[in-house]
Amino acid sequence: MNPLLRTWVLLALAGLPLFTATVSCTKKQDDPTPPAIATGTVDGTITPVGSINYAVLTLPGATNGVLAAPDVQGYFKFSNVAAGSYNLSFQEASGYIAPSARTITVAGGGTTSVGSITVSPSGPSSATLRGTATWTRDNSNYTSTTIGGSVTLTNGTPSSFNLLATAQNGNAAEIMGLNLPYFNGVGTYRLENVQFSGNATYVRTSGGIPFGSFRTSGYSGLLGTVTVTTVNTTARTIAGTFGYTAYDPQGSASSGTDRVNIANGTFALNY
Repeated sequence: MNPLLRTWVLLALAGLPLFTATVSCTKKQDDPTPPAIATGTVDGTITPVGSINYAVLTLPGATNGVLAAPDVQGYFKFSNVAAGSYNLSFQEASGYIAPSARTITVAGGGTTSVGSITVSPSGPSSATLRGTATWTRDNSNYTSTTIGGSVTLTNGTPSSFNLLATAQNGNAAEIMGLNLPYFNGVGTYRLENVQFSGNATYVRTSGGIPFGSFRTSGYSGLLGTVTVTTVNTTARTIAGTFGYTAYDPQGSASSGTDRVNIANGTFALNY
């Protein structure tokens, strides 16, 4: 018998396979292509056109963001924004109040629209005061016959206050002044000779000629207070009370012409 045939027969009788296969395993190589980042779009429309210079998209807690300028129709758009939460704020143009910032969520493959955003004008930067004021000077009562002065407005809210109230009686006049250069709404303001503090004046005239000019500025200590009880930016009103002591450097202490004591003061004003 052929030796090779004899070997096959013996293997077959022993139940062993006639052929074997060699299998090699190789480690799968890492895919060099990173997974795609899910992105979306943010858009909206500004009304009126030109009231916003830029919409600003930032990550929470970040100070720098991405800008999008509205087009000639007020439409703005951020493209290819990674999915996640963002702060959307606005840089207003001169004469307008920036809308409140808001938190938005961007979904991959979708558009987050904030719709139409209406921007309010900031209005005038100052306004003239009108209304009434009353006070007592050294136990004599006075009511204003004319009111002057103005408020400075920041985004429609008073930020400084200057009142001049005149009580005219024939040829005589009593002119009371309050000045709050840093006005911050309801509260009590001190009249004293320190930085950022308010001050007051008082002038007495006869026939248009002053015969006493008093002030709180330049004197040490607390000389008085102005308490603002009401500020209504919708009705455009301011109300409060005041009292102070003011001095005339040209007056005489011995004759009592060196000071005036103003008490029980009230004001109810429109601007």
